[in-house]
Amino acid sequence: MRNTLEPGFDPRSARICDFMNTDLIAAAHDTPIIKLQEKFLGLYIRHILIKKESKYIGMLSVGDVMRATLLEKDEEIRNLNKIASWEYYENWSRPRKPVKK
Repeated sequence: MRNTLEPGFDPRSARICDFMNTDLIAAAHDTPIIKLQEKFLGLYIRHILIKKESKYIGMLSVGDVMRATLLEKDEEIRNLNKIASWEYYENWSRPRKPVKK
């Protein structure tokens, strides 16, 4: 996109290979989300190819990984809320001993 503003740029004769990066970044299909995040942030990239058994099977964007991270954190928070909810504490007590008459 930036190159289209350069003087002398001609879209009819321009070749993609003259402007695109050829050092592709890939990750295995089973790479944990946190590792993908580290790649995006550390390498300042927006897309990662996903590889399985030496074959590219897809591509993830930084948005895809951020969304997955947020969904994962949301589920964690919901599970923690279930554990530490008021309902849990209301139903949690020592068994009462029967009163002798």
